[in-house]
Amino acid sequence: NLEIKCIHVLGMYRKNETYLNSFLADTLNEMEKLYDNIEFRYYFIENNSDDETQEALKNIIKNKKNSKLFIYNLKKDYKNIGDGRNFNRTSTLAKIRNKLVDGCIPFPENEWCLFIDSNIYFKPTILSNIFLSCKKPSDDNIGMMCMYTQQLLIPNIHSNTKEPVLMKHFYDTYSFYDKNKHTFYPECAFDKCLICSKKPSEVKRIPLESNITDISSGFGGFVFIKSDILNNSNIRWGTVCYNKDNNQSLCEHVLFCDRLRSITNKRIVILQNVDSLYRTV
Repeated sequence: NLEIKCIHVLGMYRKNETYLNSFLADTLNEMEKLYDNIEFRYYFIENNSDDETQEALKNIIKNKKNSKLFIYNLKKDYKNIGDGRNFNRTSTLAKIRNKLVDGCIPFPENEWCLFIDSNIYFKPTILSNIFLSCKKPSDDNIGMMCMYTQQLLIPNIHSNTKEPVLMKHFYDTYSFYDKNKHTFYPECAFDKCLICSKKPSEVKRIPLESNITDISSGFGGFVFIKSDILNNSNIRWGTVCYNKDNNQSLCEHVLFCDRLRSITNKRIVILQNVDSLYRTV
């Protein structure tokens, strides 16, 4: 009913052979069959993998109309230090994401771009859930839709449980700022979280009944952005180092979202009820 004719799927991948072959390839094919009235175009960038990631991506876009694979091999790759807020990692991810988008534009206007991060798991029916939850995003001046991506706790890595456990915890706390520009890091901002809601907070958390919630910044690894926004070369990812001694930098999505809001005056929202997504690490 929304007459969505095309969805542009973008992703950045590095050493993700298992994820691509065991999950993403099959799931994207199922989505194409389920939504056979929509054209899916794929734009992937692969960076410095020493496994079969590049070959897996080639297989995904093989015979896909108007799809592209970009190869970007850094001579010196970034390192994920500590909690991942180090400047080298954050600035490199911003650079790769910008390179991907700049290689794809211009997108047709009034269409949607879907960013899927590595190791994000979801059901093919998720698109119906998104656009049932937010039926008229363009009419409501929404330029970016984030989802409630949960963290999957894995035995011997995150918890002492014998089986994997979903804790209703929004994993991407680094990028998340509420509508008043408050960060909850390292906790998440939601009352529905079984971990963070038990902890005291000076800032009010997002209540359970709030489905479409305006935010200042977010990502979550499964994000819809209006194509018109990405066509504007002034709206791109970036970071700044705010603590040199501890090598901590601002999340690249915070600057992107700030530019999106200030330049386009469009809303950024999170769909709290679209929560059938999880990330393993």
